[in-house]
Amino acid sequence: MDSKNKNALLALAAKKLGTTPEKLMNDIQNGKYNHLQQTADPNLLRTLKNNPKALEALLQGQSVDEIIKKIQRG
Repeated sequence: MDSKNKNALLALAAKKLGTTPEKLMNDIQNGKYNHLQQTADPNLLRTLKNNPKALEALLQGQSVDEIIKKIQRG
């Protein structure tokens, strides 16, 4: 995923989560997932954190709404 697409996705996700792209990226880099932890599947979050290929696969060709729906607990 190129930088332009990554930044666009980050901006959309931040807007959906009610934060700024900078704060969201900072939280992600520091292991803080407060925005999603309350509704997210903890095993999926752990997998995405530890496996960049899994994260990249999740982000490919998906809208932010689709990504959030997949991350949230069923």
